[in-house]
Amino acid sequence: MKLILIIIAFVAFFIALKKWQRAQAVKSGDPDAMANEGLRLIGRNSVDEGIALLEQAANKDHPAAAQMLYEFYTRPELEMVPNDADKAMHWAAKASSLDNEFAKLHDLMLELNQHPAFGDNIQLLEQNLLPRAEAGDIESQSQLGRVYARNPILDKDGSKAMKWLELAAAEDDPEACFHLGKLLQEPRQGEADMQQARFWLTKGHQLGETASGGHLAEMMLQGQGGPVDKRQAERLLIEQAKDSSYSQLTLGQRYLNGDQLPQDLHKAREWLEKA
Repeated sequence: MKLILIIIAFVAFFIALKKWQRAQAVKSGDPDAMANEGLRLIGRNSVDEGIALLEQAANKDHPAAAQMLYEFYTRPELEMVPNDADKAMHWAAKASSLDNEFAKLHDLMLELNQHPAFGDNIQLLEQNLLPRAEAGDIESQSQLGRVYARNPILDKDGSKAMKWLELAAAEDDPEACFHLGKLLQEPRQGEADMQQARFWLTKGHQLGETASGGHLAEMMLQGQGGPVDKRQAERLLIEQAKDSSYSQLTLGQRYLNGDQLPQDLHKAREWLEKA
């Protein structure tokens, strides 16, 4: 019996010691301790106190605390705090400034219109990407160029898209090469530059940007920006058709109708059956 009492006393002392250590760490202003204690309090339904500690930790540049606050204010299913777009935006900006990977994921959701709080807020996306692009981040330059290319409301003459895509493409960003090639084919102002369009689409394809192949094949079939090259165009179209039912269908129809490729009923049947 005495041994049991000693064990109970030891456990109680250990628990009290841990509480004291947590309190001292929080009191000292340690961001990790604040974030951990904030989550512990939220888990015990002391939500207001927990949120306050998370905010203190985030304001001391604790990236995980800022991300958690963003999640709490964005996702109603968590049922922690009421949705608040302004606070969510504030903590998303804070988390983005502290964690580059979070920033890229956050911006990608905006670009794809999959963001749970802000939808397709392209002005916010532009605001997020511009400082990183100006600082020389190639991925941000490429993404910003794509945003401008897809949204004329932000870039009426296409000059901003051209600027950022050229910078990223010069650093071998595959998507930038592809979108620059498309933009040069159909610029918003001025004449198309098919030779440069073909150059960048070729480079994009060489760097592994799969969508470049289809556009490049069309240019080769029509002799745009360079000589007609039906053999290479056919190889590119076959490459595209390996993983795409739509490309299999269109390739089969080309062989069936002799559309810019030699008519071949055997190949037509093969690709149409695959589709």
